Amino acid sequence: HQKLHWKKHKKLCHYIAAASTEVDQYSFFCGFSESDPVKWNTFRMNAVLTCEIMFGRPLELFEKEIFLFPRACRVCFSVAEKMYDCVDCYCVSYCTDQHLAEDKERHKSSCRDLRIAMLADTYESRVTIGMPAIPSHIDKKYLGTG
Repeated sequence: HQKLHWKKHKKLCHYIAAASTEVDQYSFFCGFSESDPVKWNTFRMNAVLTCEIMFGRPLELFEKEIFLFPRACRVCFSVAEKMYDCVDCYCVSYCTDQHLAEDKERHKSSCRDLRIAMLADTYESRVTIGMPAIPSHIDKKYLGTG
């Protein structure tokens, strides 16, 4: 993945690596220590806006996704060197096995839908069926997940 998309990711990867190094963290998201979902959303959106200002252009969707969907704990939003992933959908991570257990019931309701989406994506990639792109005028504002 890195070698295939290096030219597209190069500038963003350098920014993320430099920001992480500057605060002595192994990951850009390690420095966030709040468990408030509103502050978590604000932190990620500010990261997108900061990059757009630094790069002098809007970020592409794949670039925004790096900030909007990081591999962070579903409960406390922290990032650890060892994360515990949901073994059914692979879409949700936890920083401890305790958080995984605490969130089991809440995640249960969305896990099935996430598994179906993953299967649909896998099928689509195998048979090369693609959906048309969402028109840019429709999807301009991030509405959050809640």
